[in-house]
Amino acid sequence: MVGIEGFLRGELFGLVWAAFFVVLAFTAGCLVLSYGGYLLLTPDGITLCTLFRSYSFEWTDIKYFTVCRVYLGKNVILGYSDPRKTTSTWTYWEPGIREVLIPETYGMSARTLAELLTALQKHFIRVASKAHFSIHSQ
Repeated sequence: MVGIEGFLRGELFGLVWAAFFVVLAFTAGCLVLSYGGYLLLTPDGITLCTLFRSYSFEWTDIKYFTVCRVYLGKNVILGYSDPRKTTSTWTYWEPGIREVLIPETYGMSARTLAELLTALQKHFIRVASKAHFSIHSQ
């Protein structure tokens, strides 16, 4: 209520308060309208786009997809090799492995999504290796 009164009077506190809620409403609107994030799967790799950032990985760089518990639900983590990292800062498992959380499960369970992504990864790597072999054998 104080922020609204300050905004109507043109006070600095009220204007800052209004700007904060405009940014908050815009962000929430983007997330609700599904412009916030998507997963793009191609024969070359996977692109994970979130509201403010996108990540691209080749299938051969991905080491695993696994299910993890996040807050009240379960999500999928993508583990990938990062040649620039010689020590592991994100995980305690292997040096050079980094992890990215896939923030949505896109209408399926986290386990189903992890299994589907693992199967697609194996398929695309197998198809690419067959194509590479046939090109070099000719």
